[in-house]
Formats: sequence, C-alpha cells, structure tokens
Amino acid sequence: MFYGAAFDEFNREWQGIAAEEQTEPASHKEEQEIPPDYTKMSIQERVRQLPPPTDDTSQEFEAYKNRMGYDAA
Repeated sequence: MFYGAAFDEFNREWQGIAAEEQTEPASHKEEQEIPPDYTKMSIQERVRQLPPPTDDTSQEFEAYKNRMGYDAA
C-alpha cells in the first residue's frame, strides 16, 4: 500500500532527520563536481587524469587498489 508524502514526512520525523538536512541549497547542487565520462575520452585523455607515477611500487599498488575499490572491507 502506498502512503505518499504523509508517510515520508512521518518517517523523516521518526528517524530524527531535520527538514534542513533533507533539501540541499541550489548553490550546493551546482558546486558538486560532475564525474567525467570516460567512455567518451581517448586513452591519452584518460592517462592525463591519473597522477604521475612514483618510484615506490607499493604506494602505486595501494593507490591502484583504492581506485579499483579493493580497499573496502
């Protein structure tokens, strides 16, 4: 059964979510960075997005794992 906006409002109050936290100001929405669309980039453009390599291979491997999402437990 669908209760609509009345249920949503009750649910937010029940969970203790303030009304100010629910809505983001318009200026904040514009400030959010839009992730680049890598499917439209060439390989050279993608490479320019990466940080320069270091001599420490273990540091490079850790950075790679972070980028690929392997650091999450």
